[in-house]
Amino acid sequence: MKSIRLIIVVMLLGYLGYALYSGQLANYINLRFQWLSWVALVILLLMLVNQLIALVKPNGLHVHEHDHEHSPTTWYMLAIMGVPLVLGIAIPSAPLGAEAIRGSVSTVGFAPAVSASTFNIAPENRNVLDWVRVISDSADWAEFDGQAVDVSGFVYREPNVPEGQFMIARFTMSCCVADASALALFVEAADAEQYADGDWVQVTGEMDYRTVEENPHMVIVASDVTPIPVPEQPYLYP
Repeated sequence: MKSIRLIIVVMLLGYLGYALYSGQLANYINLRFQWLSWVALVILLLMLVNQLIALVKPNGLHVHEHDHEHSPTTWYMLAIMGVPLVLGIAIPSAPLGAEAIRGSVSTVGFAPAVSASTFNIAPENRNVLDWVRVISDSADWAEFDGQAVDVSGFVYREPNVPEGQFMIARFTMSCCVADASALALFVEAADAEQYADGDWVQVTGEMDYRTVEENPHMVIVASDVTPIPVPEQPYLYP
């Protein structure tokens, strides 16, 4: 049993170390909490040292443990450590994309929590989150009409998106992927149909204020849509 624990600890240590080194950890947690992963790495190192000492001196550190290797609790603890490891290795690391939205995406009405600095960002420097925030917080959307837009995100379409349009979306993450939520802006482009859901694109153009059935509506009229690779930091952080 001790050798099994040792193998699991070594594999967890290797997996977490690789995730930190490769940047894949950003697919799961907000970067501001990455320090917790370094703490976990140190703890795993200490566990590894402890397991190695226990193998060399089986009556040393654990002389008072009376460890019952056959107890159900031991196997239960091994499962707690081993199942996440198996899932992490078996499921390729990738950021959330169009397939994860499942019909739930915010365009406006998103709780803005806007700071003054958000409004001070030049229109062409706003990302999808910035745009959704300022639009949601504005009483007169017409003020954004004609403003320059330069945003990146992945293509997403809902069933009611008109022909010649798509949505450019990004996921926001406050803590980890479990609390991620999707935000999007409508884009109108001459070549809209050539971009498939999930494709990452850079969209430049200008914001257009419209009314659809007497309801205000904001659309990016694209002057250029350029395919791009998935960014190193695919999420936006509120």
